[in-house]
Amino acid sequence: MTRKRSVVLFIFQLALVLSLGLPAFAQVKITSVTPASAPRGAKVVIAGSGFSDNAQSDTVVFSTATGTVGASVTDASTTSLTAAVPSTAVTGKLFVQVGTSRSSNVTFTLVNLAPVANAGPAQTLPTTGGTLTGTATDDGLPNGTLTPTWTQVSGPDKATFSSANAFSTKPTFPKWGTYVLRLTVTDGLLSSSSDVTITANAPPVVSASADRTSVVFPAGVSLSGTASDVDGLPNGTLQTAWSSASGPGVVTFSNPTGSNTMATFSTAGTYVLRLTATDSMLSSSSDVTINVNPTSFFVMAGGLNLTGQTNWYFYNGGDAPEGAYMGWLFQASTLSGSVQLPWPLPPGRYNVFFYGISYDNNDTMQAIIGGGTSPSVVLNDRDTNKYWSDRAVVDVSTASSSLQVLLTRNPAVTADQRYLFRGIYITDDLGITMTWDGIAVNLTYPTVMDNSAPIKANLVPNGGFETPIDAGWGFIGQGAGRSVPINTMWNSTDCYEGQGCLKLTFDDATRILQTNSEEFLSRVYHLKPNKKYTVSMWMKTSSGFSTTATVSLVNTFVPPPGYPAQHIVTTGPQPVTGTLWTRISVSNYLLQYPTSDYQIDVKTNGASGNYLLIDAVQLEEGDLTDYAAAAPVEAGIFIDQSVKPGNIFYKDEVLQADMVTRNNNGLTPATATLRYEIYDQLNNLVTQGSLPRSLPAGTQRAAFNLSPAGKQGIFRLVTWIDNVDRTEREVVYSIIPRPPATTADSTSSLGIHPNYFDAQLKMLQRLGMKWSRVSSPSPFCRWSYIEPAEGVFTFYDAQVLLANTYGLSSMCTIGTNNYWPSWAADPNNNGLPDLTKWQTFVTQLVTHYKPLGLKTWEIWNEAYAVFSADFYARMLKLAADAIEAADSTATVVGMGGSPPDYIQAVIDSLQAQYPGWNWWQHITVLSSHDYPEGVAPEALRPLLDKYHVPVWNTEAGAWDLGFYQGVNSNFVSWGQSAWPADGFRYYEGTIGASADVTENYLRTIATGLTKYFYYDSRYYAGPDYFKHHPTIVEYDGTIRTKGISYAIAGWLIDHSTGLGNAATDSNSYLLVFDKASGPIAALFTADNSPRQITFSLSSSQFQALDSMGNPVSSGTTIKYGRVPVYLKGISISASKLKSALQNGTITTAS
Repeated sequence: MTRKRSVVLFIFQLALVLSLGLPAFAQVKITSVTPASAPRGAKVVIAGSGFSDNAQSDTVVFSTATGTVGASVTDASTTSLTAAVPSTAVTGKLFVQVGTSRSSNVTFTLVNLAPVANAGPAQTLPTTGGTLTGTATDDGLPNGTLTPTWTQVSGPDKATFSSANAFSTKPTFPKWGTYVLRLTVTDGLLSSSSDVTITANAPPVVSASADRTSVVFPAGVSLSGTASDVDGLPNGTLQTAWSSASGPGVVTFSNPTGSNTMATFSTAGTYVLRLTATDSMLSSSSDVTINVNPTSFFVMAGGLNLTGQTNWYFYNGGDAPEGAYMGWLFQASTLSGSVQLPWPLPPGRYNVFFYGISYDNNDTMQAIIGGGTSPSVVLNDRDTNKYWSDRAVVDVSTASSSLQVLLTRNPAVTADQRYLFRGIYITDDLGITMTWDGIAVNLTYPTVMDNSAPIKANLVPNGGFETPIDAGWGFIGQGAGRSVPINTMWNSTDCYEGQGCLKLTFDDATRILQTNSEEFLSRVYHLKPNKKYTVSMWMKTSSGFSTTATVSLVNTFVPPPGYPAQHIVTTGPQPVTGTLWTRISVSNYLLQYPTSDYQIDVKTNGASGNYLLIDAVQLEEGDLTDYAAAAPVEAGIFIDQSVKPGNIFYKDEVLQADMVTRNNNGLTPATATLRYEIYDQLNNLVTQGSLPRSLPAGTQRAAFNLSPAGKQGIFRLVTWIDNVDRTEREVVYSIIPRPPATTADSTSSLGIHPNYFDAQLKMLQRLGMKWSRVSSPSPFCRWSYIEPAEGVFTFYDAQVLLANTYGLSSMCTIGTNNYWPSWAADPNNNGLPDLTKWQTFVTQLVTHYKPLGLKTWEIWNEAYAVFSADFYARMLKLAADAIEAADSTATVVGMGGSPPDYIQAVIDSLQAQYPGWNWWQHITVLSSHDYPEGVAPEALRPLLDKYHVPVWNTEAGAWDLGFYQGVNSNFVSWGQSAWPADGFRYYEGTIGASADVTENYLRTIATGLTKYFYYDSRYYAGPDYFKHHPTIVEYDGTIRTKGISYAIAGWLIDHSTGLGNAATDSNSYLLVFDKASGPIAALFTADNSPRQITFSLSSSQFQALDSMGNPVSSGTTIKYGRVPVYLKGISISASKLKSALQNGTITTAS
């Protein structure tokens, strides 16, 4: 501030002097500068005269690169001034400014000083490198730039620098020890150096190991490690610690800071264990990887690796697309195979489950490993529901990873036997079992109960049966129930409360098994685990009749033999009379064993003509309370199956049902809004809406519109009362085109395997079926049924006549499997049927049924699985002769549903054994069983071309769990899903099975086969049947998706001629059918991938239809894929349609 003021004052004074004409520098003089040369910051003494003795008033001015700079005076007198050379001063002029006066210039020379280097303090660094930072000070001369350089002065080995010309560097040292490093800094002219002593510290040396790197859970591993510190730096201490670097669970170390320790694991998986050593400054680690293998594991598909072993062949066809191994017993009694497990099994007891298909041979398998051999388990895959065997328990005495399997033939089957081995499951948890569909279930009784306060409510929707009975209730399944669904027994008189109840009629005509016992049960309820529940209901019999009833809460899982029993809470038999209503109840804790899914089960009995009334059903948490409806307002949709069998509507009919509503608020009126949604077979929402209702007391009916926006197909109607819990209901119904006729039509291709019950045959007539195969489930053409004792016959005339009244032509399949009567076995021919007795039986059978119009006879079912080709050829010849003699107009269907190679072998045998007998003149039809995942229909084409004898596909089916997806789906989850995923059940019920059946039927007819018998339509499902089944009939009497898609496909192509596949793409089916009403094509893919075809037909020459026959908009590019689409030719020939498809362009569709 002083300098600035002096300069301003000087300018003012200079201006004044100039204005007066006085000399500006006359008063201040410099006589010497000592020293005349000095560096920046040095003090210089200026001698002269005219100076002020006030240091604040005098300024010494030096030259700079851009001008001048004043230096403050530190010591002043009138003849001497002392000042420091400024940091920006340069060689040049120097003058003194005193007030308004200044001296003349003298010369001053600036001196350059060397920089001062500082390498920093002595320190300890890792041998692997540490940061070393030096500094330097300088006067900025000659150009303000400093250059550092690091070098080594001494040390045990040569050090390296990450950057030798930077103040901050990272030296590394090949050996531990003492190093002297030097920092040299230069300003371009002058330099200086500084040394620093570095002690190089080497990190510890660590090594970790384990006694084994692969163990089976819960076994642990013994870990050992070494750690050393060669230099003892920095303080002579060394610490070690074990840790888990990675892994799925928690690792426990018995001595985590010791060199040697034991590690145990909380779960199976791959773990990386780490030993770390530190000398307090540096640390290093060593890792060891441990594979903790589960004691429960799968070996699937190709992992079995049986390639090259005798009579084991790799297979990846329709029955096992993921890959498997086919083991052929041929005529041998046993077949062994060796499976290498992914890790050794330690000694202990294990459950082994086999996954595969024995093709109903019921052969057996044993597991042999580590000195232990399991008992034999039966390989029974009947109807795909037993792909997993029961457990084979094996005691392993010595650790081994080699599992031997021993397959033993079923001596009752004389033909070659085979087993498609798809995988195994092994577990040391003896409480585990494997379900048919690959669910590992833990069967252990829980011991801790839930005693929290109960939440009181009735969990049974429509427990008072005020609105119609739906799939929430059903007769017990697996063939032991009734031939009519339980919803036909809804009653509106003489009920305990309200205006509705269940009237269980004891009617022999509708019993599948002729017994007085009856059993029905509810849908599945998903309850809280290990909590107390009470179920109750009111009952009363018909007048003058008394019975007993047992009410139970039944866990959905039935354990196999050898496990704790199924958990059931039951009342035991309780008396019920026709005098008073009786309330039956039972309370107890419902165990999670293995699930908390329970059903209400009722067992009773009674002679035909009586009935039992059931009302006011209540399921509640805790103890028994008075009955209360589940909701204040309830509603349901009622379709009368006596009028619409199977809930099937024709498209030209009024699509209407009854909406039944119930106000449970006593005499108080209520308002409610019924919400509804209608979904199609692809689970697309077709329509939805709401219906506000004003409800007086009691029950009302009103019409409900079922129209799904003009579409046909199968539909799922979901209804509920808005904002009211426990009111959701679910009903399935179908809309199809009206069949051309209701009477018999022997030219139709549409056949099925039915139960011969009035209600079912009426439903099949409505569906459009024209043929029925009497084999399974209706077995009344089997030899053992008709002639149980020699010469004693039981005929089933009523069943045959009943089918005739519903327009169904019966094909009688004479015999199946090894089910011939014991009296007919030939002791001189390995117990095979006595052929003389066989021919006599066939004669009696055909003679009896000829007047009833039964004209079609199939000779045995799947003879290839029981008889050699030569033996069956003799059976077939004798049967054909007997049939012709008894009824010359009858049709003989030979081969009994056999594969092409067996058919050819039988033909060859017939020609060899009977050279003068032209078999094709007597056996007028051949039959095969071409399932969607079995023999391809196209495989029969060579036989058609060679012999020109019609071929029928007399058995084919697809398995699913039905179309329901909501409260009536009865979905249960029992444990860990291994194969397939849980969502599989919904996919198969909506798309998978439907597409399989439809495509199989279309391929059958397109190939040139002329009839198709779907297997089957039995009343087999029930609320307690949690397995896949081929039946098209749901337990509530409705039709599953595959049945409707089959019927609609039949409506489109029945009475057509198949023209084969027009596709040039091997993954596409473009099947063409010539029909009198116009050609039809069906498009779908073999690999389920989406594709599209662009062809030359104009939009006026065809109409595109979806899989249910609904028109869809399209141009000349048609997309197709997993689900079939149809093209209906308009005013064009079949050849033109086929040519357009053959010449079309097929590409991948998005």
